[in-house]
Amino acid sequence: LSSKGLRARVLGQPVDLELATLDEAGERLTRLQVRARLGPETIARLYPSPVWRWLKGESAWRLRLDLIQRSGEQRNGAIRFALESDLLGLRVDLPAPLGKGAPVKRPLGLTGELWPGSELRLDGTYAGLWTSLAWARGADRGWRWLGGDVGSGKPEGAAKPREGLRVRLDLEELDPAEWARWWTTAGLVGSQRAGADLLPPLGSFDLGVKQLDLAGARFLNVRIQLGETQGARWLSVISPAIEGRLEWPRAEGDPLVATLQALDLKTLRKQSGGEDRKAPAGAPLDPRGLPPFTLKIADLRWGEAPIGALEAKARSGPEGLEIDTLRLEGPRVTVSGTARWAQSAAGQQRTSLKLEGKSDDLGQLLRHLDFDSSIERAPAQATLALAWPEAPEAPRLEKLEGHLEFRLGAGNLLDVNPGLGRVLGILNLGALRRRLTLDFSDLFQKGFAFDAIEGSVDLSGGLARTEKLRIDAPSAVVEARGETNLRSQQLDQWVTVTADLGSSLAVAGAVAGGPLVGAAVLVVDRVIGDQLDKLSRAEYRVTGPWDNPVFERIGATAGDTAGKGSENPFLNP
Repeated sequence: LSSKGLRARVLGQPVDLELATLDEAGERLTRLQVRARLGPETIARLYPSPVWRWLKGESAWRLRLDLIQRSGEQRNGAIRFALESDLLGLRVDLPAPLGKGAPVKRPLGLTGELWPGSELRLDGTYAGLWTSLAWARGADRGWRWLGGDVGSGKPEGAAKPREGLRVRLDLEELDPAEWARWWTTAGLVGSQRAGADLLPPLGSFDLGVKQLDLAGARFLNVRIQLGETQGARWLSVISPAIEGRLEWPRAEGDPLVATLQALDLKTLRKQSGGEDRKAPAGAPLDPRGLPPFTLKIADLRWGEAPIGALEAKARSGPEGLEIDTLRLEGPRVTVSGTARWAQSAAGQQRTSLKLEGKSDDLGQLLRHLDFDSSIERAPAQATLALAWPEAPEAPRLEKLEGHLEFRLGAGNLLDVNPGLGRVLGILNLGALRRRLTLDFSDLFQKGFAFDAIEGSVDLSGGLARTEKLRIDAPSAVVEARGETNLRSQQLDQWVTVTADLGSSLAVAGAVAGGPLVGAAVLVVDRVIGDQLDKLSRAEYRVTGPWDNPVFERIGATAGDTAGKGSENPFLNP
């Protein structure tokens, strides 16, 4: 029997048919070939499945059905089929690497065999992936899952019974947040039945990803494994930047537990391109649907430099996540605080953070973290309250609102590029030190030792404003006020410097003429009052980029000579 050029309609759609009876490879079979242009709605009427909801449009399909009438392998009555399409014209609404646009060709191939009263086998290829699945007919005439494999590259062999679904993939890139958003919008969260309808029981899972984007960061060369131990499901992650394990809750209300042996922030930043990454595209995760969690990082590092151990505990609330415990304990810094990630009924998200921290040596800590710091020594403590109307990852500077207070103990300003000033966005301390060396060379040429630096900063609309930043030093008092534009990195500030010339003159007199001369200078200082201080007071307008600010001296009494060294009658009598 042979027939070509047959036309028919299936569910209202035109199809082309070819029919033939063949002897092929020792088998006697009847082959039916069908060509049609169909959309997922039509296919869903024949084979109902939730899979079709993620396909839009229509594409050309080719179906070949072989009805085996006689076979030496006792497969009489078996049906062998093959379905192919380049999916041109069909949009696949799935995250990468499975999703695609309608104008894109991406071949799909499905082959299988159905043996009466025995097994159904299905093999497929798509987007560089392959699958091999098997079911058996049960006593109730229903289908029972046997086993299967999903992999990338070359297929490793047929599925074996009772091993569940074995997954081993090696991908170029993956965005877990995109898959989480898809899973949420697909209505699969909180529904065990929905997941069971789509996937067979998971036997093993081994995933390698060359580039994994998560929470605004990029991880390279990641290996992820899923497993189960004594009824508890877990996920392990190994990469150059992170190593640890995530355990799913055993009961409703229990937290997710993430235990990391190591997290290297320097490697992570380098893998992310060395710059702060933008927030991921698409709708953010809804924190109201996230479970409570506990996070423990045994070794938080910056390259070879240890930062400390981090612990965070979050509980689920009606508006989102509340982090009641946030603690970092390290050899050079300790930080504690709380955080909140909420979403309103209108869909508006807000993140807030409150932190308190201290360090025994801020200068060493900053250099430890690869900041080119102008601070030497200086114990420090600070409090920070920060909020922004967005998800936690990659907040935008113009949206930040908050308040920072800090105090530094005794230390020294070095003549190097700015470190702390750039972090705070307040003042270029390195440039200030160089300016003081020019104007008060006798006092500052060997460095600017200070007793304390303290101040507060208000953050709003991309601006950092301070009403008073004060540096107390044995040789001078420096006070600054104004604002810094964090987006354009521009300074607009006023700085007042009052050098303590009275004490300096007394020391110089004691060295030159003995204690009596030094005492006489102190007496003169007492008699004159603050007139001597006014001789050494100068005010500056600080503008321009914070990497290279411009110091414009506004005015000083007899102070124009203060920057000339040898022409100062008090420093050089």
